[in-house]
Amino acid sequence: MSDTTTDNSSSSIILRCKNITRTFIETEIPVKVFENISFQVQQGESLAITGASGSGKSSLLYVLGGLDKPDSGTVYWKGRDIHSLNEKQRSHLRNSSLGFVYQFHHLLPEFTALENVAMPLWISGIKSASALDKAKALLVAVGLEKRCQHKPGEISGGERQRVAIARALVNEPDCLLADEPTGNLDNYTAEQVYDLMLSLNQRLKTSLIMVTHDTYLSSKMERILHLEKAHLKHSLQHKG
Repeated sequence: MSDTTTDNSSSSIILRCKNITRTFIETEIPVKVFENISFQVQQGESLAITGASGSGKSSLLYVLGGLDKPDSGTVYWKGRDIHSLNEKQRSHLRNSSLGFVYQFHHLLPEFTALENVAMPLWISGIKSASALDKAKALLVAVGLEKRCQHKPGEISGGERQRVAIARALVNEPDCLLADEPTGNLDNYTAEQVYDLMLSLNQRLKTSLIMVTHDTYLSSKMERILHLEKAHLKHSLQHKG
């Protein structure tokens, strides 16, 4: 039996989740984080998931990215049910098709910015010289050509987050999943990083799904889904 259940929806749909529910147990009491959530994301679309702190935004993102499993429902990436795959297949899908950016950059402190960005390529088995060339091109694209040989402790918070974005994009993923990527930055730097992600989204046609509590920044996205009391309460469409 195949473990790659597919969904025969339009090829332009990168993500489709159907009736996904996740419940946590807190002091022996089940708490629904989200319930029967369904939506889809088109190729190249930018989408914000907003909500109050503790509303379940990050938990939803982890389920979408295959880092956590829903209690029920299905998440399809390019027509494949990500949770029907085994861990090796799921890891390969994440490494090849999904890029992750978190509030904390998670860069390896002993490696340079260039080496941090090249790391996913080395893990994929790409030769060192080719990986470094591609990593450098991305650092140039995010405005860090003069920081290639600097280690994370030698650059600013905003620069570290830009390195993390370059690392997330180095495998040319179909979609970038970002969990409060500007939450650890001052307002000016946060807006710069946000604008960079939107610019890359438009130039590279990489879909962007971003969890944020910042209504001003989320207003720049094409679409907003608001998570409240375990449900997506409304969807707002923004025209560029």
